[in-house]
Amino acid sequence: MGCLRRVLALALLLAAGGVGYLYLQDDLRGWWDERFGVAHAQLDGPELADSTMARIARLSSSPGSRIALSEKELQSLIDHRYRDMVPPFLAAPRVGVSEGRVRLSGRVSTAFIEEYVDLGDAAAFLPDTADVALRGHLIPAERGRVGLAVEQVTAARIPLPDRLVARLLRSAGAGSDPALGADVIPVTLPEPLESAYVHGDSVVLTARS
Repeated sequence: MGCLRRVLALALLLAAGGVGYLYLQDDLRGWWDERFGVAHAQLDGPELADSTMARIARLSSSPGSRIALSEKELQSLIDHRYRDMVPPFLAAPRVGVSEGRVRLSGRVSTAFIEEYVDLGDAAAFLPDTADVALRGHLIPAERGRVGLAVEQVTAARIPLPDRLVARLLRSAGAGSDPALGADVIPVTLPEPLESAYVHGDSVVLTARS
């Protein structure tokens, strides 16, 4: 008899859960989409940037809450809202996120590289621009800021010498905050954000508490 009662109780709970889901499925999906950006996958360009900015702005009404931004959403912000966060020498910037790392790539003029490295006669045979990419991870900083700790910089997939890397990073702002280190580019987060970190292939933003 006791076993039968437990089975009946479980059946009732499942039935209640099913009914609850039927009534709340739209709200639950909305919550999931809001937190993880699923509903924004069909947007692109400025519209996606506007939608992502709206998600960030809504965090101000929920201190300490978090949202996860996909690579596509991050790219829309770089293209349409925060181009000034990218080092000025990097043209056509692209952002990538995977396995806990951030990758920022773009094109750098050969003339800019010549300011730091004597290319000699080889400069005459080089194209006007070269593909450059940097890889790093986010580290915490003071409230409202994070640091991009750069692990590697490559040109045409070839690691650049340390001397050139150091100069490139300085031109991008690395070392401007002694508390972060010489190879860390400080990044100021927009309101109402307090911190950011990479989780898998997303960047998780946390609202100020």
